[in-house]
Amino acid sequence: MELSITGTNAITYPVMHVWDWRVAIYLFLGGLSGGLMTMSAINYLRPGRKGPLQGVCCWQIPVLAPILLSIGLIFLGLDLERKLHGYLFYTTFKPFSPMSWGAWIVLIIFPVMICYALAALPDEVKGGIKNNFVKNMADAMAPHLAFLAKLNVVFGILLSIYTGILLSTFVARPLWNTAILPLLFLASGMSTGAAVMIIVAKSKEVKLFFTKLDIWLILGEVLILA
Repeated sequence: MELSITGTNAITYPVMHVWDWRVAIYLFLGGLSGGLMTMSAINYLRPGRKGPLQGVCCWQIPVLAPILLSIGLIFLGLDLERKLHGYLFYTTFKPFSPMSWGAWIVLIIFPVMICYALAALPDEVKGGIKNNFVKNMADAMAPHLAFLAKLNVVFGILLSIYTGILLSTFVARPLWNTAILPLLFLASGMSTGAAVMIIVAKSKEVKLFFTKLDIWLILGEVLILA
């Protein structure tokens, strides 16, 4: 049992270095950020939406997503043994390396998240912004809200799934080394994002929509784990 789950035992690998709570926080916040990106964009793009976009789900969630991802990356950086070597990921791109893909996705995802958050700001919020550059950027992004929402769906899915792809290639851990692990990461990230939308939404219609969606996502997680 020990060998099949961890891929190690006291004879073959007497010392096993494991991740601590800092990596766990990054994995959670990264998945949550991807889920929030996708769910807030789905809330804008979904057919049958009633009424104007306003409130927490429409602009505060897009603002929150990059903040949570930044916090997660700080914890990931604290876990690195050679913290100053992180920039080496961006000196090359290796198309067959999941970690290289992940590093570049995280880099590209920030401007996508920030542009969408700026585009989603309502006029009353933009009116209170003192920085002219930020206000002008928000005005420039607003006409592209639908396109940015679609980009957020794509990159939110990539952010949620890439860590699962990375871990699934780790043959030293047979329990991880499976093609369904990325799907589990994706489903759990989307489910967590939907759960936050349910909690913060003020509209009953929005709560009902994401409750139904989250039920399907949870069922998907159960099927993946079965």
